Amino acid sequence: MLHFVLALLISVCACILLQRQSLGRHSQDFVFADLVACLCGAFVFGFFEILTRRPYFALYLTLCLFLLLCVLNCAKRRALRDESLVFSDIALAGQLARFPALYLPFLPCKALLAAALVFLPVSMAIFWLGPVYEAKGLSLLLLSPFPLLFVASRTFFKETLRLALRRCHLSFSADDARRFGPLGACLLHIGWHLLLRGVDGGICGPREKPFARPLCAPAMSSLTGQRPECLPDLFLIQEESFCDPRLFLPALPSDLLANYDRLRAEGVSFNLAVHAYGAYTMRTEYEVLTSIEPKDLGSCVFHPYFTVAREPSWSCVRFLKKLGYRTICVHPFARDFFYRRRAIPNLGFDEFIALDTFPHPTCFGPYVTDAAVADCLLDLQRTMPEPLFCFAITMENHGPWGEGRFDPKLQPKTLPDLDGDIERYLVHIRHADAMFGTLAQGLQESGRSALLGVYGDHLPGLPALVPQGASDTPCFLWATAKIALDGDAKRLSPAQWMAEYLRAAGLVAEAKAKNERKAQDSVKAGASKTASSER
Repeated sequence: MLHFVLALLISVCACILLQRQSLGRHSQDFVFADLVACLCGAFVFGFFEILTRRPYFALYLTLCLFLLLCVLNCAKRRALRDESLVFSDIALAGQLARFPALYLPFLPCKALLAAALVFLPVSMAIFWLGPVYEAKGLSLLLLSPFPLLFVASRTFFKETLRLALRRCHLSFSADDARRFGPLGACLLHIGWHLLLRGVDGGICGPREKPFARPLCAPAMSSLTGQRPECLPDLFLIQEESFCDPRLFLPALPSDLLANYDRLRAEGVSFNLAVHAYGAYTMRTEYEVLTSIEPKDLGSCVFHPYFTVAREPSWSCVRFLKKLGYRTICVHPFARDFFYRRRAIPNLGFDEFIALDTFPHPTCFGPYVTDAAVADCLLDLQRTMPEPLFCFAITMENHGPWGEGRFDPKLQPKTLPDLDGDIERYLVHIRHADAMFGTLAQGLQESGRSALLGVYGDHLPGLPALVPQGASDTPCFLWATAKIALDGDAKRLSPAQWMAEYLRAAGLVAEAKAKNERKAQDSVKAGASKTASSER
């Protein structure tokens, strides 16, 4: 009994200390954060004790598990600037094995490998030398809090738990982890996802019609659709890790992005206030395609495609299909990445061209080039007689930008003493700029009216280039001579971008006149009711 109690106490205390260490700063609610860490430590310890009947071995496994979570949390906070692990990261765990090049460079792989080599012999020693003590009743007691909480959430305590969750005022951002600790924030987010998803009018529900209400897209709710005589072809490019590095390094050549500068001058440019840094492309992607603000997504904000892959979603793509567009998504990477195999059709796209069906996938570095994407888009325009909406998600400039990415001879020295990762990033930026020029020239020569929109999904994860606090990515609209563009440079959220894009294409207009007619009709109806009651 003494061994069991001692191992349990060490497990609980270690979990509390590891969580505090992973925060990097004090939590604003130590009591709740420590309570959740205590419950989680006891739960995991009880689980391993039931399996092994060895309290010290269960202690060892519990410490290893929480230490691993602490390391992963610190690595993520360091790479993504203070974003802790969230519950939906479990959905990405399988992709770590399938796409290690996208994740392993951000992890302390040498330390993890050394720990893995030590883990097995130490495990064997503790397992065989440690005392055996069967405390099935006590272990089941340790396992009981979370199952009881789940049962309560499905019975008459549901409304009480909902009220408690509402009073937490969750922001679904890094602030939640700072307030409640990473484990506490995960627990509250899971509870919100199970109990409040769609209940308070958010777009993540109700489950029978999730993501199905376009009124949840405020940027689109003030607009009304209109069909011009000639529908222009629409090309929207989500450029991977795109920014204008001259804003951060003024010494860079002024002609680094010559095509970008020209098209911005000929069209309309904006700054896009993205809500991610260095990763999570699908957050910006979903926000752009649906015009739904992150605050309306609730727990789905962390990984919207995790839900969209299972439940069809309203999007601006469906609006374009009703106007007569052929909608195509082009992404020269694995079809299953971020669950796009199911999410893209559920957003309303007619066709999804991924790496397995991509024509002539020429690579520069590990990924398909931006030039190949431009050729694919122009080929689609030449072969499709109907009006097109092509949404392209590029991959060439995906990080990390470490050594060996491509032949060093192809890496010209831009500035002396410039970081090697930044130099390699600049090579890809030049290729992106060339793609913009190729697309503009091809659309101009096609003889069809077209609108080209380009935006960056997030800033590159290059701390040596991007200063702390920077978040905006550049975006611009450019059209052939047959489409007029109006507007001044301003800052948009991704949810507002599509409304601006469709307005530039002449496909939507302000619904002011329509609202005025509705107001006049309601006044007339009220007057007639008053007259009837007086009679």
